[in-house]
Amino acid sequence: MKLIDFERKGNLVRLYLGDDANFTGDDWDDYPYEHNASLVYDEYIKAIIDYVIPFEYGVYEPSDNPDGSDWCKNDMKFGYVPMFAIGDAKENEWSSFSQIIADKKVKRIYMNEEFNKEDFKDYILIKEQYPKLS
Repeated sequence: MKLIDFERKGNLVRLYLGDDANFTGDDWDDYPYEHNASLVYDEYIKAIIDYVIPFEYGVYEPSDNPDGSDWCKNDMKFGYVPMFAIGDAKENEWSSFSQIIADKKVKRIYMNEEFNKEDFKDYILIKEQYPKLS
């Protein structure tokens, strides 16, 4: 299954997975996503997985720019920008999401990529749900 959306609360990340290439949500073409876009529509969700990212890491998303983001959810869907990135929380030279994702040590998580548990092996799995497998 592919990563089709996410939610973040601090270092808690909820991943939404699905297998329909046409997944979308309300206002996914509106900028900035953090003020306009809904989550992916329920009918596309096949699994939900929650991870806690250890305190030593920071979790960053495009809206973490000082003036918010210049991105919409479709930009994430088409791979123009990662959904979020995980980097060393002690790093303090970053002042924008663009600087964060330019750092080669940062892990970038993209929408529409195959979900691979191995990519998340350093993080703590706290919940897996498969609400739509009937």
